[in-house]
Amino acid sequence: MAIARWSSLRIWLLAATFGGVTIVLAKSVLYPAGDKQVTPFEFPTAIPLAKWQQLENAPLEKTEEKDVAAEMGYRFIQKNIVLDIKMRYINSEQVDVKQLMKKYGGDRSYRNNFPLREQEGVGFYSVWTTPERTYLSACINPQGGSTVTAEQFRKNRNIYDMRPIRIWYWLLGRGELRDWRCLWAVLSIPIEPTSSQEEAQTILLDAWLSWHEWWQPRFPKE
Repeated sequence: MAIARWSSLRIWLLAATFGGVTIVLAKSVLYPAGDKQVTPFEFPTAIPLAKWQQLENAPLEKTEEKDVAAEMGYRFIQKNIVLDIKMRYINSEQVDVKQLMKKYGGDRSYRNNFPLREQEGVGFYSVWTTPERTYLSACINPQGGSTVTAEQFRKNRNIYDMRPIRIWYWLLGRGELRDWRCLWAVLSIPIEPTSSQEEAQTILLDAWLSWHEWWQPRFPKE
């Protein structure tokens, strides 16, 4: 009888523990906690970019937004084409490139022309053209492909943050369950040196692939 009672009690304890963990996980997915601090990070002053020569780097205009942990601007040259790259280290549950452009992008012509594209093995990006410049923008994720929309970002995090090993470390108190960080990149070149919008977009995509390849294994540590 004692063994039977102990077995029954153990089953109830396991069920209660499993139920508690399930509730906490569901709450974390549906109602993630925000405003979590990230480990301090500084962008490097020099970054190699295939086919381009770096001219300079300079900190971007500082923002009071709490979701921006670090920021840096870079300038490169290839023949007579100057490439500007703006990088911001974002920590936010709502990583949507269009909304980020609204906050920090300056030019508003992207609002009605923000096409999504996908590069196999890299992820999503958006490219658009104004009368003066052509832009390419995307969010480099801690793991998985690059994203543009909030839906893509959340789907990415749900896939990679819900892995058993990460859940186990979280249960042991050795890390956060959800990783809401992103390296938001905005690349742009002026229209004039190129012969067409298509050529400008091809140049930007080539630069983006090299940029993403360099950053993906060097994503800041948590």
